[in-house]
Amino acid sequence: MKKALWILCMLLALQACNTVSVTEQAGIDAIQEHYGGKVTYSKDEVAGERLFTVKLEGTARPYELQDDIEISGYHMAVIMYQHLNKTEREAYDGVKIAVTTDVGTKDEATETANFYFYQVKFAYRSYIEARREIGYFTDGKYDKFIERFQYGVQANSPADSLKGMMDALYAETGPLQKPVFLGIDTFHVQENFYGDFLFAFHSDNEEHIPMILVGLTYKINSNTGPFGYTIYSWGQQSSFPTHNWERPLFRVRARLD
Repeated sequence: MKKALWILCMLLALQACNTVSVTEQAGIDAIQEHYGGKVTYSKDEVAGERLFTVKLEGTARPYELQDDIEISGYHMAVIMYQHLNKTEREAYDGVKIAVTTDVGTKDEATETANFYFYQVKFAYRSYIEARREIGYFTDGKYDKFIERFQYGVQANSPADSLKGMMDALYAETGPLQKPVFLGIDTFHVQENFYGDFLFAFHSDNEEHIPMILVGLTYKINSNTGPFGYTIYSWGQQSSFPTHNWERPLFRVRARLD
């Protein structure tokens, strides 16, 4: 009798571990809706860390994954954190993102990265702010966009120069659609944790190839910013320079410390 009860308890525990709550499922569904492909999950405990693992295989938006799992993975981590309730955010140490590309070919490969909630919670707050700020750029309010930067940033290119560059781009590509959030390119300056929150603007065509990336810089560990912005050209289907992280079209940024 005791053995049968123990087996029943173990089966119930395993079932609980392999099911998701309504909020967890909402996060999974949001990732699947955005990226397409096949999304699965698991709940793992490794070296004392409890991680909610999201696995993405294939995607309808491959350009969003072509750079670095640390960038696009942060987007997925923010999506999951956004949907989890308070109890779940405290129950997990973070999320593990596993992305498999070129599924079923000789080039099939899987990248993984862990994102811990003690950082993601700050990134999520900055993400909400960044989405609001990018609206000024989207609406062509470049003077307002530049004015928003904190700590006395002096734009080395005034708003009319930014407008002139964007007008030249529009002349080649036509109107750009509303931006898609790609993820966060994080970096450290001394003990501070920063991130460029990257938004892709693409032309209104069948390929949906991004024409420019706009990154807003925030200090994530204190949820302050924006400290500036960087504009990168994707370079495809236009005469603008080829996409190059080291040579942006435009950069206005305060001194980071």
